[in-house]
Amino acid sequence: MIKFVGFLYYARFWDNSLVNYSVILEGYICPKAALFMIYVIIIGVFQSFIGLLLFLDNRKKKSAYDLLMWILICIGAHLSIKFIIYVLIQYHELQKEFTTFLNLTYGPLLYLYTRKLTNAEVPLNRRWLHLLPAWTGGIFYVYIAIDICVQKRLPVDILNIYNHTLRSTVYFSWVIYSVFSLLQMRKLDKTNFVKEKRLIKFIAYSLCFLSAMLLGVLITARFGNIPNSELYIKHIRTAGYAILFLIAFSIPVYYYKVRTSNAIVFSDIPAPPQLQIEEDNNTKDNKRNIVLGEVQQTQIIRKLTTLMEDKKIYLDMDLTLDKLAGESGTSRHHISESLNNYLQKSFYTFVNEYRIGWITKHLDKCLQNDTVPNMLTLAYEAGFKSKSSFNQYFKKIHGCTPSEYMKVKAHA
Repeated sequence: MIKFVGFLYYARFWDNSLVNYSVILEGYICPKAALFMIYVIIIGVFQSFIGLLLFLDNRKKKSAYDLLMWILICIGAHLSIKFIIYVLIQYHELQKEFTTFLNLTYGPLLYLYTRKLTNAEVPLNRRWLHLLPAWTGGIFYVYIAIDICVQKRLPVDILNIYNHTLRSTVYFSWVIYSVFSLLQMRKLDKTNFVKEKRLIKFIAYSLCFLSAMLLGVLITARFGNIPNSELYIKHIRTAGYAILFLIAFSIPVYYYKVRTSNAIVFSDIPAPPQLQIEEDNNTKDNKRNIVLGEVQQTQIIRKLTTLMEDKKIYLDMDLTLDKLAGESGTSRHHISESLNNYLQKSFYTFVNEYRIGWITKHLDKCLQNDTVPNMLTLAYEAGFKSKSSFNQYFKKIHGCTPSEYMKVKAHA
C-alpha cells in the first residue's frame, strides 16, 4: 500500500510533464482524455511489474505459474511501449495507431497455461508455433521502429499495412484462443481447480470483450464519418488498457489466494531423520477432517504417480510439497490429505520411496556389471540431502543397510 501511494505521488509529480506532452495529442483528442489514458497505462505498468516481482520471489521451477508470469511480462512491456509512444514520440500517425505485436501473446499463453494444468502440455516445438504470429509481428514492429529512429521519418504505407494486418490477426487470435482455453478448461477437476478455472474464465472473457472493443475500433475506422471518431477510438483504447490492468491485477491476486488457501498441513521442514521415519502418520493425520472423496483421492494419487514415474521429479533435491502442488496443479492440502488417507504415507515417505527405488535399480545394475557403486553419489543424484537420511530410509524399506544389501545380493 505504501508503495502504491508513493507511486501515485510520483505520477502526480509528472503531471506537468504529461500536460506538456498532451499538447502533441491535442490535434485529435482533448488533453484531459489523453492524461487519463496515460494514467491508466502507468498504473497498468506498475501493477504488472509488482505482480511479476511476487512471482519471481516465489517462483516454482517449470510450473504452470511460469506462463502466468509471461502474461504479466507481456502486459507490462505492452503498456510500457504505449507510454513511450504517447509521451515521448511526436508522430501523430504513430500515436493514432501503432498496434503492438504483444497483443498476439495473450491468447496463446492463456491456452498453454490451461493445457499445462490439464497435464496436456504442448511440446516445445509446437509451443513456438503458437507464438509464431507474435514473433512475426515483432519483427515488423522493430523494423518500423528502427526506420523511424534512423531515417527520422514515418513509413506511412508500411505502417498502414502492418496495422491493418495485425488488427485482424489479433481479433481472431483473442477469440479463437479464448474459446480453446475454455474448452480445455472443462477437463480440469471441478473440486481441485476452482480458483484456476475462475482465472481462466476471467482472462478469456476479458480477451473476448477486448475483441468486441477492437471490432468497434475497426468499424469506426471503416466509417470515419462518425462524429468525434478519433476521440471515440481513444476512449475504447483507454478501456482496453484498463482491462489489461485488471488482468495484471487478477493474476497476482489469484496467486496470493492459492498460496494462502493452501495452508500448511504439516511442516515442510523435516523433523530429525529418526523421528521423521518412525513417526506414525495415522495418528494426527487421520484425525484431520476428510474433505475429498475416495474417487478424488484416487485421481490425485494417479496424477502424482504419473509425475513420479514419467517425469521423475523426485530426483529434485529441493522438491517440496509446494513444488509438487505446482507441478501437479493440485492444492497442497489435497495432496497431503490423499497421501495420508489413501496411501497412509507422509509426503516425505512417498517421495523417498521413489528415491530408494531409483537407487535400488542402479545398485542392481552395478551388481550385474560387477562394478562398485559410489553410495554417496547415488544418494545425492536420487535427491537425498544427507547420507544419514538416505541410510535410514534405505534400511526402513529394505530392512538392511546399502552395503548389507549389496552383500546379500552378491551371494544370492
